[in-house]
Amino acid sequence: MASRPDQVRVLRRLPHSSWRLYRPIVATATLFFVASSLSAGIKRSGAWCQPPGVEGTRRTAVAAPFLGLAGAWVVGGNNPASAKLSNDELSRIKTGYEKISYLLDHWEEETTDKDGERTPDSVRAYLGLRSTTDPLFNLEKMLVKATDQVDGKMIDDFQGAIETWSTQVAEANSAAFISSYGEYNPGGGKDTIARYLEKSKINVQKCKESLQVIGKSLGLKF
Repeated sequence: MASRPDQVRVLRRLPHSSWRLYRPIVATATLFFVASSLSAGIKRSGAWCQPPGVEGTRRTAVAAPFLGLAGAWVVGGNNPASAKLSNDELSRIKTGYEKISYLLDHWEEETTDKDGERTPDSVRAYLGLRSTTDPLFNLEKMLVKATDQVDGKMIDDFQGAIETWSTQVAEANSAAFISSYGEYNPGGGKDTIARYLEKSKINVQKCKESLQVIGKSLGLKF
């Protein structure tokens, strides 16, 4: 059996191609660590009630873009996300932006039913959380494929916008859920419904802003 100094010398003589085999693994581990660190910050919340699995959803939402890029690197070698978005996929971004803009422009109307009761669940529907056929459903997973189409000067902005989108969708989902059941929780009432609905509106506005950056990065005009 080789001595430790001999083992070290052998490792140093490993060909460059061997290192290339391990590079995707190192990249995946690094991105996972970064995603886990970011998600830990999202875990902090002042909400006294939230939908089952919301914390897990937040962590997954933040981790998904990073892990998707890592997976693309492992499969595609040195060129992550070799695939590109189709015209139909690009139109999903534009349609989703238009939907969110409409919601914000008609907030009271779209979050109030014919009997005058607030309907916070409408917020979740507009964000693509109620239907798998919605253009915004799992948007961040689709955007992993868009890397090659991003304006080279906006790569950091693009990645930051995806992170913001994932975080704000999760926060809006939580706030809308709390608002939906605010009247039935201890200490709750119509004030609680209105307060958390207003919080979700702030999240939706940030979602819209992140979509603007994403669209601009991809050369879309809204």
